[in-house]
Amino acid sequence: MRVAATLLVFGLAVATGCSHREQTADADLQRVVRSRLALNPRLNGIDVSADADLNRVTLSGTVPTRQARVNAVDLAKSGEPDPIIVDRMEVKQ
Repeated sequence: MRVAATLLVFGLAVATGCSHREQTADADLQRVVRSRLALNPRLNGIDVSADADLNRVTLSGTVPTRQARVNAVDLAKSGEPDPIIVDRMEVKQ
C-alpha cells in the first residue's frame, strides 16, 4: 500500500512538473514572438497579437497587406523550437 501511495505521489509530482515546464516554455515562446513582431520595421504599426500554448502560436488581428501577413508568419516560425503557427490574421487595406 505504501509503495502504491508513493508511486501515486511521485507520478503527480512528475506530471505537475511537466505542466509547469510547458507553461514556462509557452510564456517564453510568446514573449519572443511578440518582441519580434513589435521590433520588426517591416511590420511597423500592425495590430497583431501572438498567443502561445503547447508550442502553438496563434496570430490574430489585422494587417494592411498580404505581404505583412506573410512576414508576421515567417517571424513567428523563426522561433526555437519550431512552433506550429495558427494564422487568424485578416488583411484589411
